[in-house]
Amino acid sequence: MEEEKKEIQKTKNGFGPGFMVILVVLFLIGIGLGFAASKILDEPVKKDNTEEKEKKKEEKEPVVTTYAVTDEKVANLIKNIDVGALENCNGFEDYANDKKVESKDVSSLKAYRIGEREFYDSKKQSVSLDEFTKAIQKYLGKDYKYVPLTDGDEKDRCMSYVYDESTKTHNFQQTACGGTCGPTTDYKLVKAVDTDGVLKLDVKVIFASYEDGKMGYYSDYSKTSKIGTFEESVDPLYDKGADYQFTFKLEDGNYVFVSSEPVK
Repeated sequence: MEEEKKEIQKTKNGFGPGFMVILVVLFLIGIGLGFAASKILDEPVKKDNTEEKEKKKEEKEPVVTTYAVTDEKVANLIKNIDVGALENCNGFEDYANDKKVESKDVSSLKAYRIGEREFYDSKKQSVSLDEFTKAIQKYLGKDYKYVPLTDGDEKDRCMSYVYDESTKTHNFQQTACGGTCGPTTDYKLVKAVDTDGVLKLDVKVIFASYEDGKMGYYSDYSKTSKIGTFEESVDPLYDKGADYQFTFKLEDGNYVFVSSEPVK
């Protein structure tokens, strides 16, 4: 009897098995409630993050501008870099051939002609190398590396501005050079679309050949598919020409040449 009283007293004053079970259950419930609360508290954050991502996505939507092919902002961009008829009547094929052509691929001679054109009408007597280079880079981009032509090259090619390496200037000289070209490889602008400052010009190109037995216009650079003669009007021929894409980009508010390539 005495032992039974001691057992009852132990149960009353101590922590029996039942009490421990209750503690474990309460502990587990606490963990569950904490996890649930955490989920609830995290939900607004996730929602805010989603809204922020959506907002950023909307901000990054590309700005697309389609120009009319007659718009002066785009109409003369190719013409501005298509120079050098004295060297090659089909000089446009330097851009429209069988491979991709990048700005860095433009020859120094062609680049010189771009610079020469900028100063010729003014008859400015002396132009520094830096000024001449910047005039070229206005069309070919600030990364274009212009290498001045040697004196021998200039004499051979009838240059209006002879480069003096000792003073690093291009000096004006009168020339008596001239010449004409007959029908040449030419193009027609058919589409102009700017996306975030990158302008894509789609053109149709017809290729001119002067070879014996092959004289006339062709639809391909290799001049295997004849589409017309030099006596015909070229306007109906453009639709039969090859597809090319010229890329320009905005640089300091001005479009500069990036690349040209055939569209397969």
